[in-house]
Amino acid sequence: MNLDYAQLVERLSQTVDEIWQPEGQTKDQVASEFALAQDLRVYVQQHPGSLEQIESAIDADVVSWLLQVPWNLAKHKMIDEAVTVARGMGHLLDDSGFLSDAMLILAQADRGEEAITQFQANQKRWPEDAWVHILGGEMYEQLGQDDLAEQFYWQSLVFAEDDQYARDGVFERLLPLLDRLGREEEADTLIADDEARLFKQKQDQRHQAQFMEDLDRILPLAAADQPMEDELPLEPYVRALPKIGRNDPCPCGSGKKYKKCCEGPFQ
Repeated sequence: MNLDYAQLVERLSQTVDEIWQPEGQTKDQVASEFALAQDLRVYVQQHPGSLEQIESAIDADVVSWLLQVPWNLAKHKMIDEAVTVARGMGHLLDDSGFLSDAMLILAQADRGEEAITQFQANQKRWPEDAWVHILGGEMYEQLGQDDLAEQFYWQSLVFAEDDQYARDGVFERLLPLLDRLGREEEADTLIADDEARLFKQKQDQRHQAQFMEDLDRILPLAAADQPMEDELPLEPYVRALPKIGRNDPCPCGSGKKYKKCCEGPFQ
């Protein structure tokens, strides 16, 4: 398929702004978005690197529009089309967000087996990505499998480490789940533990900042105490006494070699 660049840019410039009015879109408009997204994917496949050029040409965030297209399609029950766009762009851009959206759309459409298969593929591709596991937990919760949802939320915290954005994503999902399961005390403990972690992290950052500030203050003072290069003595070092070889007679008069006498204790 040969796509005309100018026509594609013109279509996108007229369509991308509609991302901000998804509620007012008709099914025909959404179907038109699907066709445009497919054409764009084919064009970018044929012309690597062209997506950034297109975004610059229309001065718009085309990727954000593309992320919304599958959900617009799903609202109109166009599930296969939604998954086609999400998977196509996910593989093209190597982006876990698109592929996780495909998984969630399938779960919401009661196509659980397909959703789980997609999650397993995402896990294999991004085995330690916090958001892949967060959204996997959300998928299992939608499917009514709370035990697995909770398992992947906890696993997400391990992968998130100190990424507060990812940790917040876990808490937004895990805390309501614990509350719903009647485990409010556990949820409260989780909040308290994370607040303590944040407090310690801020303390460590303050200590590090203070250390660097002290270092910046001390180093110039220490450098000032050292003689400058041009202040160093220029004469070669001269020994006060001649050098004594290890096999020479010891200067103490013992008659032994130096290495067997006075040098010995310093070996």
